[in-house]
Amino acid sequence: MVSSDSSLTAGNCNVADDGNQLLSSAPSATPGTSQRPRRARLVLKRAVIASLCALLGLGAFWPAFCVRQANHRLVLQDLSDAEYWARLADVPWARSEDVVLAHCRISRRLGDPEKFASSIARAKEKGVSSVRIEKELQLFNAQSGGLREAQVHLSSLLTDPTLDNRDVCVSFVIGYLRNQRYPEAQTLVNAMMQDFPDDPFPHYVLGRIHTLENSLTKAEADFSKAVELSPKWLEPKLWLAELLIDTHRHREAMPLFRECLAASDLKARAVSGLAECLKAVGDFADSRKVLEDAIASGSVDAELLIALGRLDFEEGLFEKAEPSLSKAVQLKPWADDALFLLAQCHRQLGKTELADQEFARHEEVRKAITRLNQLRDTVKADPANDEPRIEAGELMLRFRDPSDGIVMLQSVLDKTPDNRKVHEILLQYFESVEPATDASRQQAELHRRRLKELE
Repeated sequence: MVSSDSSLTAGNCNVADDGNQLLSSAPSATPGTSQRPRRARLVLKRAVIASLCALLGLGAFWPAFCVRQANHRLVLQDLSDAEYWARLADVPWARSEDVVLAHCRISRRLGDPEKFASSIARAKEKGVSSVRIEKELQLFNAQSGGLREAQVHLSSLLTDPTLDNRDVCVSFVIGYLRNQRYPEAQTLVNAMMQDFPDDPFPHYVLGRIHTLENSLTKAEADFSKAVELSPKWLEPKLWLAELLIDTHRHREAMPLFRECLAASDLKARAVSGLAECLKAVGDFADSRKVLEDAIASGSVDAELLIALGRLDFEEGLFEKAEPSLSKAVQLKPWADDALFLLAQCHRQLGKTELADQEFARHEEVRKAITRLNQLRDTVKADPANDEPRIEAGELMLRFRDPSDGIVMLQSVLDKTPDNRKVHEILLQYFESVEPATDASRQQAELHRRRLKELE
């Protein structure tokens, strides 16, 4: 009987390069040499198995890790990175509820109704409970400014262990700001600053409120703190840069404006601010180039057109300034600075009748702005009084961004849903929208139907 290792240790069996075993009369191996490849293969096999186990272990925790990273980016207001990490969490073995709810939070914070609706539909498909989905809808309504239904749930949402207390606060604060309910916003913000001292959002909100109150020193400190806590968040940088312009510190503002050029939703304001800074330091050629390049790239924005028209007007190029300013007034009829410049431009060009019309419109807008500032103080002093809100909302529909007026009037309906006057104002507005859209027709029908119910 041949021993089990006699043929191998004698070297009678070699392995060719192609893996086939060939009988040969190879020289005998020295003792122990034939064991080394076997031990090496065993070590390699164990290393591979250990690596696979490690990867499988990491894979099990990967979705939760990605969701935590997405939530952290939300705190820093870095919404693009939050979306990135949420997409990384979309792996087949992920706990679907956590991942889809992360997508719901992000789309809500982005303020994108279509993305949010898609996320909610996906949450339903993945079996997320209707109770949990209802909470997300309440937070979306609050953030959108529709506080009538959401407000009654604030206390329960803040104490709900399944929700992020900070996320709830942010949604309601945004809603309060949209409705110009600054005292309620500041109450939540103050609580956030105590509970979450490293959160940049409360400092940003206080900066906005202090800017409205013309407390510029406080506002600068607030925005600076928000930037310090979240250096990648561009919105407080833009507000800080605009505040620096107001205090004539153009060179300090320029690098902040340049950073904000990267954000598509902030680009028009950033370009306009940068151009103003360049002009203030005497670099007129670069100021013009920045504006013209932005407009040529497709950024047809009223603020850019006003800035370019002003530059042309100041250089005496009235014929060149006229089309820019005329287009700006079409895009933003309540822009009092554009109206005034256009009126002066037409006067210089001998178009007296047009100039007189524009001066009259400018005076009307200025009076409305003065009255809105008075009403803002009245609303702040007496938030329970609906009449100043109604008057302010009606003025905003005519002399400011109409969406602000709609939100202001809706805030009245949130408290008094049967207010006929508000329904009449909103019906008249939506019936006059040109060109009419499906949304404007639906809103008109909603208020028309409500008025019939109140007869």
